[in-house]
Amino acid sequence: MTTKTNNYGIGIYYRVYKNLGKGFYFFGEAGAGYNGSSTSTKDSTGIKLSTGSGYGGNIYLTPGIAYKISKKFFLELSIPQLFSAVYSSTTTKTGGSIIVGSTDQYYVNANINSNPLNSFGIGFRLVL
Repeated sequence: MTTKTNNYGIGIYYRVYKNLGKGFYFFGEAGAGYNGSSTSTKDSTGIKLSTGSGYGGNIYLTPGIAYKISKKFFLELSIPQLFSAVYSSTTTKTGGSIIVGSTDQYYVNANINSNPLNSFGIGFRLVL
């Protein structure tokens, strides 16, 4: 049996910085994304057993702190997403194009954890 899966996605974000003084900045990032996938399963003789496809999208809001190391280099610490909303849909068909499974999922997440350092990101920004 052979399974082939293709995934793709695209996203965009917008980030705003607020100067806190002495090289420190607070930032807020809002973003959105779209993703899709397709799957095909064949038996050992090459006969298609099933196909599947899926797509979805998300939006999010993430805060963080940045420190200006030099004129063009910033060290950044992002705190876990404060808010996210996600939608996804998948469909699976047999070789005869009969739908055997279909799901739609929606969820909204608000992260108000008392310890924001449980899951954070460290990165850098280079200004060209």
